[in-house]
Amino acid sequence: MTQQHAIRYIAYKPFSNFPLSGAVLVGHTLRVSGVGGDIQKNGKMSSDFAKQASQAMNNVGLLLKEGGSSYADVTACQVYLVHMRDSKIFNGIYKTYFKPGRYPARTMVAVKELVGPDQQVEVTCDGVRQ
Repeated sequence: MTQQHAIRYIAYKPFSNFPLSGAVLVGHTLRVSGVGGDIQKNGKMSSDFAKQASQAMNNVGLLLKEGGSSYADVTACQVYLVHMRDSKIFNGIYKTYFKPGRYPARTMVAVKELVGPDQQVEVTCDGVRQ
């Protein structure tokens, strides 16, 4: 007999113009869509990589919370950078969101470009809901 799970689609206002959810919760599994830094009032992202990376991680946290989860419940992350030279800066920011020795599995890759104007980083995570 197969087990049925309710699917909960979690909206995220910055994604309102795109055909996707901010996160999807199926049973106890939460999948957070790729997020970057926020677009500023002038319609552009900050050109500061560290600000974009911090905001991307904060945005992940908002979606985790909305899904009944937290950074402590993250099992895997995928990180997309436009410039791999920014990996050291990203790692310094990223590790502050997790307890030492309790880091999720992670993939980090460099890509040619990301969807947002001037976007330099995108993060997506999977986790569980307690």
